[in-house]
Parts: sequence; structure tokens; C-alpha cells
Amino acid sequence: MTLKPPSSEVAGGYVYPLSLSILRSADGRPVGKRYQLQGNDWHRSKTTQSSYLVEPVRCAPTLAELSDVLHQVSSDPTALLIRDTPAEPSPFPGRPTRRKGKHFQNRCSRVIVLDLDGVKLSELEGVDLEGWSPGDQARDEDVLNAIRRRYLPVELQRAPAIAMWSASTGWRKTGDSLYRVDREPSTVGLHLWFIASEPVDAANLKAWCELQRANGAPIDPSLYHRVQPVYVGAPTIVGELPRYAPLVLTD
Repeated sequence: MTLKPPSSEVAGGYVYPLSLSILRSADGRPVGKRYQLQGNDWHRSKTTQSSYLVEPVRCAPTLAELSDVLHQVSSDPTALLIRDTPAEPSPFPGRPTRRKGKHFQNRCSRVIVLDLDGVKLSELEGVDLEGWSPGDQARDEDVLNAIRRRYLPVELQRAPAIAMWSASTGWRKTGDSLYRVDREPSTVGLHLWFIASEPVDAANLKAWCELQRANGAPIDPSLYHRVQPVYVGAPTIVGELPRYAPLVLTD
């Protein structure tokens, strides 16, 4: 199966080429994962908000423009992304809005984002992993290329992309919602962002991700559920991380 463009674009006079929206918590609280030190372990929870301030992304569908958006959102602990845009032509001006499907429309988009979760480093070939941990920028590119060779089809192995390590990378689960910092991670997670040559609808992308997962790739298709949050900011850390903690800054 290949990624095919839709037969027709969604009608409407207001168009958002990336089909993304930035959501910021209406009360200014951080969103996403939260790790709090409890004894020798870290308790992980996820902060949810009841309402958000919505800003549809209006930039051109290029990796450079997308990179600016991701940098903006990752720098704001109150912000997340969804792969949907407002269903109204004049969306929610300064009005807190719930993250519900009736308020948004899942338009065709040239943005393809893949969530690779629980990538086993032991399955990678052709890369030296001794002493490596995420954030080692001199070696990260080699590891990312090995992941792409192992799990992605040829057209996505070579395509220009933006890669962001997941905030779950570097944490080893020790119990129910309990984690420890992993000095040498055995698994990693990441988001890969691509710009397609033509718009692709979410249903097609979800079906493609499900097929890849069924064939053994650790790709999570849930990113293509309606109003699914994409967290690209750093997790909230309550406590002092050990010095050997990997530089995992994004999710």
C-alpha cells in the first residue's frame, strides 16, 4: 500500500495548507507528560485541559515553515498541536474551546507525521550505539537514519524530514506509572514529520500506519484519530534529574 492523495479537496473558502492547529491551555497550565520524583522513582502523569485557545496554522506547506511552527510550540509548555483545523470560517477569536470533534474538521493535509514508539535499538543495523544516548547531536543522525532504514519504506527513508525525540525516551518503566531514568536506553521514541507532494487525508494515513504496524513497524496510528493531541514540548519535571539523564526535550 502507498500513500495516495484524495480524489478531491475539501470544499470551502478558508484553507489552511498545513491543516494543523495550535492549542494553548486556556488557564495557562502546562500540557503533556509530567514526571515527579517520588523516592527513587518518578511518577508519570499526563496533564489534560478542559478548554484551549485555538490558533490555526496559516503558513506555507514547507519543511522550513513547519520547523518554525514546531519550534514555536515546543518552546511553549502550554501548547500542543492537532492535525485538524476549525470547522468555522471565523474560528473562536480568543474564546476558550473544548477539544471536541464538532469544533474541528479533519481536512486533507500535506503534513505526514509518524509516531514511532518503543523502537528497540537492538533491532537496528549498521550503526554504532556504544555510549550513545539521545541528544548526542554528533551521532543522532546516524541513529535516526538506521531507524528509517529498519522501519520505513524506501520513499520515506530518503525523504527530507524533521525528527524529534519523544519525552518517553530515556525512561524505563518500573511499576504502575513509575519510571526511572535509563542511563543507556534500550528503546527510543520519536516523531518524524514529512511534507507530501500532494494532500493526503487522515483516514488514508491511519490505514497506512495500521498496515505498517501489522507488519512489525512500531508506528502508532492513533495520531490520525480526530482531534488527537500531538505533544511537541518538553515534559514537566518536578525534582532533580540525574546528570546522566539523556537530553530528551520533546514529545
